[in-house]
Amino acid sequence: MKRVVRWAIENSPAMNMFMVTILFVGMLSVLGMRREVMPEFELEIILVQVPYPGATPSEVEEGICQKIEESVRSIAGIKKMSSIAAEGFGYSILELSSMVKNVDKITNEVRSRVNQISSFPELAEDYSVQQITMRYPAIRVALMGPESDNEDAEWELREVAEDLRTELLQIPPPVPDNLLSALGQGVRNAISGTRKTVISQVQIAGGRDFQIDIEVSEETLRKYNTSLADLASKLRRQNSDVPAGTLRTEGREIILRGNNKSTDGIELGMIPILTEEDGTALTIDDIATVRDEFTDMPVVSEVDGKPALILTIERTSNEDLLQICGVVRDFVANKNNGMAGKPLPPGYDLKIWYDTSVDVYDRMSMLGRNGIQGLILVFLVLAVFLEIKLAFWVALGIPVSILGACGVLLYTGQTINMLTLFSFLLALGIVVDDAIVIGENIYSHRQLGKPFKKAAIEGTLEVFPAVLASVSTTIFAFAPLFFVAGVMGKFIAVIPLAVVAMLVISLVESMVILPCHLGHKDVGFFRFLAWLFFPIRFLGLGIGWVNKKATGGLTWFIDQFYTPTLRWFLYHPMYCVCGGISLMIITVGMIQSGITPFEVFPKTDSNFIQATVVYPNGTPLKVTEAATEQLVESLKRTSQKLLQDDSLFKLHFRSVGHTVNQGDIGPDPTSSGTHVGGVYVELMDTAKRPFHSDQILDTWRNESGAFPGAEQVEFRVPSFGPAGRPIEFKLLAPVEKMAELELAVEKCKAMLGRYAGVKDIQDDLHPGKLEYKFTIKESARALGVTNADVAEAVRAAFYGVEAMRLQRGRHEVKLMVRYPPDRRKTLADIANIRVTSGPNRIQRPLVELADIEEQAGYAEINRVEQLRSVTIGADVVEGVGNAFEITAKFQIDDVLKLQAEYPWLGVRWEGQEEQRKESLGSLFNGFIVALLCMFVLLTLEFRSYFQPFLILAIIPFGLIGAVWGHAVMGLTVTLFSMFGLVALTGVVINDSIVLVDFINRNITKQGNNAVELLVEAGRRRFRPVLLTSMTTIAGLFPLLMETSFQAKLLIPMATSLTFGLLIGTLLILYLVPTFYMLYLKTIGRSTLRLIEEGNAGEDDSSNSSSESSNMSSTATGAVT
Repeated sequence: MKRVVRWAIENSPAMNMFMVTILFVGMLSVLGMRREVMPEFELEIILVQVPYPGATPSEVEEGICQKIEESVRSIAGIKKMSSIAAEGFGYSILELSSMVKNVDKITNEVRSRVNQISSFPELAEDYSVQQITMRYPAIRVALMGPESDNEDAEWELREVAEDLRTELLQIPPPVPDNLLSALGQGVRNAISGTRKTVISQVQIAGGRDFQIDIEVSEETLRKYNTSLADLASKLRRQNSDVPAGTLRTEGREIILRGNNKSTDGIELGMIPILTEEDGTALTIDDIATVRDEFTDMPVVSEVDGKPALILTIERTSNEDLLQICGVVRDFVANKNNGMAGKPLPPGYDLKIWYDTSVDVYDRMSMLGRNGIQGLILVFLVLAVFLEIKLAFWVALGIPVSILGACGVLLYTGQTINMLTLFSFLLALGIVVDDAIVIGENIYSHRQLGKPFKKAAIEGTLEVFPAVLASVSTTIFAFAPLFFVAGVMGKFIAVIPLAVVAMLVISLVESMVILPCHLGHKDVGFFRFLAWLFFPIRFLGLGIGWVNKKATGGLTWFIDQFYTPTLRWFLYHPMYCVCGGISLMIITVGMIQSGITPFEVFPKTDSNFIQATVVYPNGTPLKVTEAATEQLVESLKRTSQKLLQDDSLFKLHFRSVGHTVNQGDIGPDPTSSGTHVGGVYVELMDTAKRPFHSDQILDTWRNESGAFPGAEQVEFRVPSFGPAGRPIEFKLLAPVEKMAELELAVEKCKAMLGRYAGVKDIQDDLHPGKLEYKFTIKESARALGVTNADVAEAVRAAFYGVEAMRLQRGRHEVKLMVRYPPDRRKTLADIANIRVTSGPNRIQRPLVELADIEEQAGYAEINRVEQLRSVTIGADVVEGVGNAFEITAKFQIDDVLKLQAEYPWLGVRWEGQEEQRKESLGSLFNGFIVALLCMFVLLTLEFRSYFQPFLILAIIPFGLIGAVWGHAVMGLTVTLFSMFGLVALTGVVINDSIVLVDFINRNITKQGNNAVELLVEAGRRRFRPVLLTSMTTIAGLFPLLMETSFQAKLLIPMATSLTFGLLIGTLLILYLVPTFYMLYLKTIGRSTLRLIEEGNAGEDDSSNSSSESSNMSSTATGAVT
């Protein structure tokens, strides 16, 4: 190591270029990294879906879901298998273990197993197997049209939306307007390739799918002795586009095609379909009505009371959020002003909705502002307690470490987001700890009169082992965050990566670049700085004066207070130990008593709220529409009540017939149908409204009143982050116990409702539409009528017969042959259905062949691990109830009673409880491994089995300050608080290492009194220990004072570190010498005898060692 340090000092141009290269590459990395709100990641979830049009949930469960589950259940790596049987669709969702490295391999194996299923129902369509790919909405644009009763209004609105979608997809990347933007775009292009357009995906929401219906009456079918199925078959043959091969002549080849395929209603109506006895050809228009419109599932979509469609601009993982949102905002502004492309028709307007770039700018601005403030505070702390030139070179390591880490993050595919910036803020004070120790020691050697070069070499090498050990232990402390399992682990993965990268780069910088700068006189450079900053020279003089006063004050405090109190505690060590243990007991009591309650994920203020209402399946559209109108009116009353005007929200989107999914994984079968509706609101920014989103939601809920007949009414903030609902679990049962499971669900909800603060208790057990079951009569069987004959006739009459699917542009349009709408609405229409059967294809009325039985089913059937499941979820009013405490009590007091009553009942916890168990369990395991690694490292460093325990024993006492800090700040302990505690261990161990290392290096050279030796060690290391802690606290202090809602997620982690260090540093300065004294009196008695006998203080090497130990006391606070 000596050769490396010497070479670095002697080659200052190389070191300067090395530093400049790190800074330059880091700047390019910052410009090239994508920006987003939160880290986004892929989920190890495989989705298998099989369409089964017209089938009931029970038929889908039996024919689709159970077969898929049985075929894939033995595949290794599947952690959880769940299925959803809905009307017309079956889904299986396979969640893989975090240990699975090759998701594609498992996906291919699932596809192979499903492909081997040969018993899917005949009418089931082709299956699909795919890994769920997260496409994230970047921004939404509301296209609002004029209010009109014209039947073509919906079609015109859709056409305008399709035109806008095409224009958005063709927007080229903006031309950089400055050098930095050009460099950033160049880096991004080099990483992800040059893109011709900015936007790659735009979805249109709020409208119906295109569909062509050919409607034929029963009378017409009888007249021409045909059926819907026969017409569909003939239509498929007539409307075809068949390749006819290639004609090869002597001079060329000609492709032959039978091109008779029509894709719109007018052309389809002219296709000949039947021939009369006299040879007259009848077209489809002659016997049927062709409707080229939309599906017959009615929907309502309004923005601020006007008919609207929503264009959702999505982004992939390699697209920049800010760039996408920027071009969309410009496009909307220009479009509304008539300055972009085809002008909007009269009465049409565009409005921005759900612009996620606003949150990105706000969060980056907040953390950037706090980072600059923290950097200034760190420099001021260094300047106050160190010589100002030394403070400058030490502080220079911060930008080097941060920008160097940016290069690592860019290489590993990370982005600039809220957690990335928080990682920089978190390590702001930590990364200078090694530089402080090395820089202070070099300066101490220089104060002894040594040449600059020799002082730099000897000062660096003297503390190199301790610095290496302290940085390594800090890395080990953050390492457990790499092992956090599940979604939370993916969410926070950037934090340990960024911090470890900064620590490694900081170590390299402090070992070679810092000694190089301190190993030479900085005459020219600092003269230039003095000339450059001459107008504010008075600030430097002021800092010098403060430095002198602070040094004197700190010296007085050490001599007059710390030294005598430490000496007393060393003579009475059990008082100190018992005091520390007492504080620990009080701290644990604070947690148990609820003074500092625990919750997995804190509730944050939001700019978006929503209310959804679900009626029984099959409820008419007008009922749900009236309910959503009631929600809109109550929203307006809420704004009037809170602000006396409508300025509480920017816009509201009302939808009936479909709901907008808010980040739920997998399909949501309750998201469409006339029985569902919702109102989605974008509030004014938090800085412009005095009310928290939870307050607005509660007022909105109270103003809305009751919704008679509704199965579910929910007011909530869209999900944020990786955690689920505060309380969420599934009840599991075999299929034959379904009736009893329904009773258990109701009892469970009643039990949960007794807890204070629990609200919005919901379950996903919804009654389905009424079902008519057809049973063939014995007399019909004698005529040769089969179940298939009856089922096909009924399906054709009410669902229709799908003739084919037409590709019209980007849309796949169903071509259906069916009865007119007025002939498939009532039970009386069933009497008109004719069933064709037997070899002679005789048609008979359905009522003569089958009995009709009415029964009720389910809207959906959920399954987990091949059992029926019902999910129960609830929210908790913050401040009234605590989800963690309610869940723990509920499991002990209620769930066990319920399982005693229903022995077959299974319970599976999900949501925040699942995240808590998974995250904390893996975090604890990683923490144990990290402690073992720290122990091994410290054993190698100190060559002792027992001294590492002296250092590690201080870790639990860091909990004291962290918990007390949460109480002072009025915060709950969250998962991020726990992450902060894990990170705290590395920092408090660093201080302990510095103190113990100093004691070990001087233990045999200080005379014959162990107490005085430890007092002297504490006195001399008080400044560096205090300084390393103060820089970390100073770096995080601005974030602690932040009041914006964007910081609420991160403040608990910063609180754990800041207050843990504040109290932990004080305890370290007393407890470590006390522990060492107890160690000397017990295990280290031989060392104690050597001290008392003074055997080691008389050799020739003692003078040089004593000189070395005295250096560190003179460096801190020296002023040039």
